[in-house]
Amino acid sequence: MVKDLQIEDFRDGDIIGLGKNGRCFKITESEGDLIAKDKDGHGDTLKNILTGCEKNLNNIYNRIGLFGNSNEYPDLLYDFNFEVKEEESPLEFIICSSIWFDDEKRHLNQPKNIKSGYVISGRRHHDCFKTLEIISRRNHDLLNQEKEQGFLTNENRFVDREEAASIAYKYNQISEEKDRLHSEDLY
Repeated sequence: MVKDLQIEDFRDGDIIGLGKNGRCFKITESEGDLIAKDKDGHGDTLKNILTGCEKNLNNIYNRIGLFGNSNEYPDLLYDFNFEVKEEESPLEFIICSSIWFDDEKRHLNQPKNIKSGYVISGRRHHDCFKTLEIISRRNHDLLNQEKEQGFLTNENRFVDREEAASIAYKYNQISEEKDRLHSEDLY
């Protein structure tokens, strides 16, 4: 059962399990707030827990199971997962330098936004050129196929230097906004 979780989905006395380790929490009502506490009494407001899960959608600990209303930890009755809306998707971040070479052919296993050509990635852009030199057996004509220098993201997208700068700043990979990103800005 996949749905958006709301505070209204939970009631005083419910038992929930969070994450891959199945850490269980009992929901109690206190001064109008729903509090989730584990067997040792540690916990937080349910609102804070759900907010934390929404912010870290890629993390496996976001899985929440609602076990039902019981003092024991019964079998799983409901399995909740967050439904990711486009505007709420996890932040994209830069993985490495990449160069797109367009030979106007379709190649398998390329970034999802590359329809023709191929992308070579490396720690720095000059590493990409060195890799091309090795695999092309020093065929310098292939350098003429260079379309764009950019970066690869965790979403398997090739982005140009301008978009990469914006992404890196949003994800706090760089401390100040830039018009164009260079690998030296990252590491």
